[in-house]
Amino acid sequence: IHEVAQVVAAASITGGAAVSVATTIKLARVLLLGVAFWASVRLDQRLERDPLSSATRARKVSLIPWFVVVFLIAVAVRSSGIVPPEALTGIDAAATTLLAAGMFGLGLGINVRQLFPLPMAVLGVATVSTLIGVTVPFGLILLLY
Repeated sequence: IHEVAQVVAAASITGGAAVSVATTIKLARVLLLGVAFWASVRLDQRLERDPLSSATRARKVSLIPWFVVVFLIAVAVRSSGIVPPEALTGIDAAATTLLAAGMFGLGLGINVRQLFPLPMAVLGVATVSTLIGVTVPFGLILLLY
C-alpha cells in the first residue's frame, strides 16, 4: 500500500493494535526513504562534482516529512498522559472522520479517463492482481475459520 493513510485504513479493519503496528512500520519505511534519498544525492554529488569547482552545491532538502514529525509529537503527547482519558473517545472519532475524509479526497483525485489510455495488458494484470488480492485472503478466512 502506497499512502500512509491507506495503510491506516486497511489496518483499522482488524483493530487498534494492527493500526499501531502498521502505522509504525509504514512511517519507519518513510523515514528510511529519506535516508536512501539523502545517500543517493550524496553519491550523485560525488560522481558529478568537479574537484576544481567549489560552485557545486546541492540545495538542502528535508529528510523527514512533516507528517512524521507531527506523528512523533502526537505519540509523545499521548504517551505523556497529558490527554485526559475522557477526551480520547472524541479524539478517536475525529481521527476516524478525518481519515475517512482524507481517503475520500484521495479518491476524488482519480481521473478515470486517464486510466483508459493504458494498454489492455496493464489493465488486465491490475484486474487479475486485485482479484487475487481480494479472493485469497477471503478464501483463507473461510478455510481457516
